[in-house]
Amino acid sequence: MKLTLVRCLIIAFFLGLGSFSGVAHGMEFFAKGAYSKTYNSSDSFTTRITATAGTAIKIFPRLRVDVRYTNISSLQNRLNIVTTTAVGTISDLKTVTEIASVGIDINILGDKSRFQPFILVGAGYIVDERSYFFNLSGETDAVFIQEPKSTEVTGNVGAGFKIILTSSMAFEVEVFAYGLDIDKPNPRVNIYGNVGIRFFL
Repeated sequence: MKLTLVRCLIIAFFLGLGSFSGVAHGMEFFAKGAYSKTYNSSDSFTTRITATAGTAIKIFPRLRVDVRYTNISSLQNRLNIVTTTAVGTISDLKTVTEIASVGIDINILGDKSRFQPFILVGAGYIVDERSYFFNLSGETDAVFIQEPKSTEVTGNVGAGFKIILTSSMAFEVEVFAYGLDIDKPNPRVNIYGNVGIRFFL
């Protein structure tokens, strides 16, 4: 199986940061996730699963380099389409978004606090894939459509907090946002939240 460009980038990031582990004050690994289901109407809903994994290397007492891979998968079961040229129904609209990103994590209160709020600023590389079945009104057979992949550079910000459970583990809550078309007057911004666990080495 071929690795996507995003997976190759995240592996390179991990290997690169690993070379600095000898001079870093500490290393952390984290995994976070979220699930949501939204009803758009009585017969239409959208589910979303978000999974994030990454590592952080402490370079100063309150400053870390954060490297992460995020996968956001969503599925909308039904979407009615009405345009000037066609009327029909889209079903099983699946979108997969992969983001490889690197940023700076600032621990606001420092490591001595059990409650540790933080902010994150960074940039990433995103790959979007989308596929669906389209049924033209009056036709019996649906047509499967796979759209071309789209790739963009993103600007990322995040905020959240960690609650230290033990010397080697913390519970974490985060709100993360990534922006597309960040060089244009009206960038597109997507926001999601997740919860997870962080391990300290």
